[in-house]
Amino acid sequence: MINKSLTHHLYQNHRTWTFRFRWPEDVRNDVEEQHELHKSLKTIHLHEAMNKRDALLAFCKKLVRTIRTGDRQEFENLRERLRSQELFSKDDILITPDKNQEYFDDTKLDNFKVFQRLIDESWADIFKNAEDQFKPKEKVGHLKALKQLEVLTKNALVYGNTAPFDIHLQEWLVIRRDQVTPKTLEDGRLSVAKFKEYFPTLETVKRRHVREWFDNQVSVYSPDRLKKFKQHLQSYWTFLKEGMDHMLVDEDAEPFKGIHIKENYNTEKQLNGWLPFPNLGEDIVRLLKGASTRGDQQLVNLIILDMYTGMRIEEACSLSIEHIDPDYIYVPKSKTTPEMRKIPIHSMLTEPLLLMVKESTDGYIISGLVSNNKYGIRSDPIGKRFGRLKSNLGFGPRYVFHSIKKTVTTIMEKADVRADVILDIVGHKNTTVTHVGSSMQNQKKAIEKLVYPLEYL
Repeated sequence: MINKSLTHHLYQNHRTWTFRFRWPEDVRNDVEEQHELHKSLKTIHLHEAMNKRDALLAFCKKLVRTIRTGDRQEFENLRERLRSQELFSKDDILITPDKNQEYFDDTKLDNFKVFQRLIDESWADIFKNAEDQFKPKEKVGHLKALKQLEVLTKNALVYGNTAPFDIHLQEWLVIRRDQVTPKTLEDGRLSVAKFKEYFPTLETVKRRHVREWFDNQVSVYSPDRLKKFKQHLQSYWTFLKEGMDHMLVDEDAEPFKGIHIKENYNTEKQLNGWLPFPNLGEDIVRLLKGASTRGDQQLVNLIILDMYTGMRIEEACSLSIEHIDPDYIYVPKSKTTPEMRKIPIHSMLTEPLLLMVKESTDGYIISGLVSNNKYGIRSDPIGKRFGRLKSNLGFGPRYVFHSIKKTVTTIMEKADVRADVILDIVGHKNTTVTHVGSSMQNQKKAIEKLVYPLEYL
């Protein structure tokens, strides 16, 4: 998330940055009784907005000081600028306007020819001294390396391509803030930060090296994680090319396109994936009994809800009483189901579900969950409690809460329920099934195939 200290005196209006300054009470009469000054900075880019903000802040504070010191002539000049909205002036641009610093002449700092001459003279001296520093056998190699460094330095002056890779990270995050979830936003920030460890500047980002980096990361991260890395990095690179007023990277440069994540992990993934519980319904009942013995009614409710629906844990924990119909449960869209789906209510779930609705104190079916997760994920604490429960019952690391969903799917498969019907009930991706949608009648029949040995409770 963007650091709030960076955006003081700034806010966004339809993505455009706007400056805001609250006038002190003792000067409001002199500024035509305005309480605040608001001025559009006419840019969506945070870095540019911060520069304009600093100039406006310097102007406002200068006006306040002028009013308080009683300099009427200077005050009239500044007030006229305020009325005409001509607030930007080179003389007002200070790095820290509250300090007594010299004014800077930007033209001197940005004088291209001066920098070019200084660099040319410096490199001439370097090569002259290098002739005497290296041994004859080493001289050719060292001089070649210096020549490459000279070219890189001069290119940096012309193209600015030695800028840090994350130079506009904050602006990118600001733009994405209204487009993605907080978790995805943070994931993008971490992806750019991780990539910068190996590619510190924009100049170093070349497709061949990027491809090598992704190939080397297969042993560190899962392919799914690397695909997310690639998506975030491609988005950031596109922003650098299209979202900035000034071009920092070559518009034809596409270092992240054509990068294929190695797929030689599939066998290992299949061997190490989550499993349905080995004894299917009997194990579900064991888990239910274990939660009941612990007196964990929230976990009892969650297991009951999931064993008759096959929902994901976050789907179940996010379910509100408004999602419950006399005959159906309406499950909001999730990462694998782009639209809301409805699940017929199992005959054995009807009474427990009505009790959950009746006893809810916060509008959720699984009531009373409190999460300290920074993304507000309600399933986080109860998921950890389930993990401790299943471990105490002897289930290994390949058995998790998602194993209940897999168990539900397996029970229906063994009962000869069609794959497309199962797909609609559990909302699970299945690229091998030609999916045209199943009827509620068929889904209801399939749900009733979920039978558990409750006599063992």
